[in-house]
Amino acid sequence: MRRDLRSELFGERLPADVDDELAFHIEERARALEADGLSREDALREAHRRFGDAARYRRAVSREAGRRLFRARWVERLGDATRDLRYALRTLARNPSYSLAAVVTLALGIGATTAVFSLVRGILLHALPYDHPERLVEVYEQNPQASIRPLSYPTFQDWHAGVGDAVEGMAFVYGIAPPMPTPEGPVPVLTAFVSEGFFRTLGVRPLLGRLLTGEETATEAGVVVASYDFWSRRLGGDPGAIGRTIVLDDRTFVVIGVTPPEVAYPSWAQLWAPLAALPDAGRRALARRDRHADAAVIARLRPDRSLSATRGAFAQAAEQQAATYPETAAGWDVVRLNRLRDLVLGNAPQRLTVLGLTVGLVLVLACVNVMGLALVRVTARGRELAVRAALGAGRLQVIRLLALESLVVALAGAGAGVCVAIATTRYLRTAAPTVLPRLANVRVDLGTLGFAVALGILVTVALAFGPGWVAARGGPRNLLGTVRAGHADRATGRARATLVTLQLAVALALLAGTGLMLRTLSALSDVDPGFDPDGLLTVRLQPPAARYDDPARLAELYRRVEEAAAQVPGVGRVALSNHLPASGSWMPTPIAIDGRTSENATDQALFRTISPGYFATMHIPLLSGRALEPGDLAGEPVAIVNRTLAERYWPNENPVGRFLTVHRSVQGRGDFGEPLRARVVGVVGDVRHMGIDQPLLPEVYLPYTVNPPTWIQLAVRVPGDPGSLIPPLRERLRSIEPLLPLADAFDTLEHRLARGRAPRTFLAQVVSTFALVALALAAVGVWGITAYSVARRRYEIGLRVALGADAARIPFGIVAGILPAIAVAVPLGIAAALAVGRVMRSQLFGVSAADPLALAGAGAVLVSVAILATYLPARRAAGVDPAEVLRSD
Repeated sequence: MRRDLRSELFGERLPADVDDELAFHIEERARALEADGLSREDALREAHRRFGDAARYRRAVSREAGRRLFRARWVERLGDATRDLRYALRTLARNPSYSLAAVVTLALGIGATTAVFSLVRGILLHALPYDHPERLVEVYEQNPQASIRPLSYPTFQDWHAGVGDAVEGMAFVYGIAPPMPTPEGPVPVLTAFVSEGFFRTLGVRPLLGRLLTGEETATEAGVVVASYDFWSRRLGGDPGAIGRTIVLDDRTFVVIGVTPPEVAYPSWAQLWAPLAALPDAGRRALARRDRHADAAVIARLRPDRSLSATRGAFAQAAEQQAATYPETAAGWDVVRLNRLRDLVLGNAPQRLTVLGLTVGLVLVLACVNVMGLALVRVTARGRELAVRAALGAGRLQVIRLLALESLVVALAGAGAGVCVAIATTRYLRTAAPTVLPRLANVRVDLGTLGFAVALGILVTVALAFGPGWVAARGGPRNLLGTVRAGHADRATGRARATLVTLQLAVALALLAGTGLMLRTLSALSDVDPGFDPDGLLTVRLQPPAARYDDPARLAELYRRVEEAAAQVPGVGRVALSNHLPASGSWMPTPIAIDGRTSENATDQALFRTISPGYFATMHIPLLSGRALEPGDLAGEPVAIVNRTLAERYWPNENPVGRFLTVHRSVQGRGDFGEPLRARVVGVVGDVRHMGIDQPLLPEVYLPYTVNPPTWIQLAVRVPGDPGSLIPPLRERLRSIEPLLPLADAFDTLEHRLARGRAPRTFLAQVVSTFALVALALAAVGVWGITAYSVARRRYEIGLRVALGADAARIPFGIVAGILPAIAVAVPLGIAAALAVGRVMRSQLFGVSAADPLALAGAGAVLVSVAILATYLPARRAAGVDPAEVLRSD
């Protein structure tokens, strides 16, 4: 058999007439030589000699004959395939309902899977846009409680000198947001002031112009490198922008280069400038060894050193630092090195895992759904296939015909799926910028299209194998018997029941995932944030540092701003705070209670400065004592503490009247870090400043005048729509100080809270959408298989009714037929749902991965939909007219 196959494919078969032809020519030559007088033996020997290598001629003729036979057979087979393809197209065109349902189902499954693949490929698989990004790490100090903090600049200098050859490069980054004048008014520009070797350590090349040199980073050179986003939005994307000047806080800088669009470190940076070019306040802040905020340190590992070996070198420097400067470094002698890739991606791998699992289940369900439809269609075409088999069509020919139909459906589904993937990818790039990083890298390219084609091929194989095997395994007698009997055989019935079970199980798993995400959102909405966000408009105020370097002058500006905002028509209450809830900004301060000091690094609180009307404006409840009063702005230092701090340090006691010590925390001030002893005058409720899903922390509130921050936030309580007050409020604030950057300063606390919930809301929306699609597919699949089964049993049902069966009870008997499939699907679906829940665990809040309510709800919905999808065609079958059915048969 192997020899025959090889001969057929490669032309190695030797036709018998080739030997006959060669023998004929040799014999004729021998006879001629015999006529010339040679003996018979000599004539044959001479004939063979003159003829040449007969074996070579025989091989050449055999190869040519084989090639011709090969071409003829493949041309014949191609012609058969072409005829079958045309027939498949006509057959699909005659059944538009099946064709459309199959193509749409596969388009949803392939499109969703391809879209998520494009996300995974663009976010996870594409390397960061730096040379050897796997060697980049961020460096932090860590205490025994696993808290981390950025290095101060003096610490960075000591460590950089101490680690020596342990790293290939190391750089310090310090961020501020100086205002830049624009036609719309001043806007804050997030600028990263970097030390020497920053871009060399990072390993990037410019898109335009050049990067900072070592000499520039060590001097006060007025040059900046612009990010691609800043160049596009603020410089018009003009290639001639190199050499243009911009003004930052009354200082002039020259743009010398533009980075590629993928470069984003730090993620907030719009400009990069020399560290030596910091304003005076910034340089004063850097000089302090206890300044650990708004900074980052990046290092590049040597290719010949492991991460653990590098960490050991840093640990020695940290221990030396703690011994030399115990007042600022004691307890912070552990080093944490976080790979840059992990910092950039954050929770994206977990979220993409959830999305990938979800769309994978949808794709499986889509394939199972289409396979069920194809199986129903194949058994309905039993007479046609039986006739083909009776006329001599082999099993492979029947499978080829069905495979071509599956190929047409799968390719059409893949093509439509690419369109779905493109639309889905574009939607995700605009709808999830705060949920997933590096979305600029996500696109449907040739690699993604290849993935879609591969999916189409796999789907073709899956769709062709099952129905084709069912159609071809029994021969014409089985198919004709099935047609005459009016029902499918037992194996076909088992196949349909298996497909129904799989559909229901997959749909149940996705419904349970949706239930978990909805329960998470419900738990988040039930969390009390500690304030009332409705109607709260916020404004970030950042006065120009050059004009408001004096704390007294800055405090006077804030007082005037608060008074002016309160006079705007429609404004209810107003207040000031350095850190509003859900802003993501915080400032920890070491605290001492009643003069009792502690070396425990956890004796910290969040340092917040406010105006007297803050608690009333935010609707934060006062639990005991009193709130701040206007007289506290100029009197002795007083403080308000939250419930968490009071219960931690004064359990079962009233803290009102006690004293605590905190430390001033405004950057660049000469009094930064100085102790501030204040009397506690009140206790307020806890506020979830760091996020709804984050733990409560101790907090201390003081009047903003005791330590006027260089920037502050204004909270405005509005009875109606907060957005309606933005124009008059902006005009009033600019009348107080024209240089206030107000272009992008307005927001609402509702929006801030929504941004905090955005990742889970996004996942809930996606999982819910796919779950609804899965439920619809499962319902359609159950309905279609039931409708087909009922149609095949039409004669049987009519005969039973004619013999006196109760027509009203027939639908219930048909519905009872699906109960075994449901009984198997529910435990399978619950098991799959538990696996899905474990994958989603990192995205849940306030709910267990095996939440019984989510599982029970998903099961109830699935069972109800499955029974309804079975009952509808069953009820229609019960209404048949027995006489009409019997006459038609």
